[in-house]
Amino acid sequence: MNRKNVIFFILSITAVMILISILMFLYKQNKIDTISCESTFSRNFISRKDDIFHGKIELDISDDIGRIHFYGEIKNTTEKTSSYIMRDITFTPKNESQSILSMANIKVYKWPIDNTDEGLFKSVSFFDFDSRDGGVQSAMKIYKLDNAYIVGTRHSPLFVCVEK
Repeated sequence: MNRKNVIFFILSITAVMILISILMFLYKQNKIDTISCESTFSRNFISRKDDIFHGKIELDISDDIGRIHFYGEIKNTTEKTSSYIMRDITFTPKNESQSILSMANIKVYKWPIDNTDEGLFKSVSFFDFDSRDGGVQSAMKIYKLDNAYIVGTRHSPLFVCVEK
């Protein structure tokens, strides 16, 4: 090989390695980590002072599909009544930064065991959904903090879950 061919070969290899490095960096930036965590949760409601929710919330994200599964019991301390709640919220997670995910394409599913009527669910619901711009979105974010995740808005965390 002459000198011109050697220089061309070295430059070609360098260009290919730079291109591969850029592609790997871009892939890692857009990839959503697999998340699996859970939290025990109790909440009194400001609008319905006699209602208390006790239950569990699980957050799972894999293969760019997110799911929040929450279940438990809403007890009314005055009327001595209770209803069971079991809902799944599915969403598409979107990277906002290295440690913040937003939620898009949100869908809420009610399980057959769930006997909480929609009026009660909407009045005590702690999940903030907005149906503007033709699709359901949420102001809630998922913030990574070591081996835990904070779910909620920047000023009002809803719950913290720790990896299983």
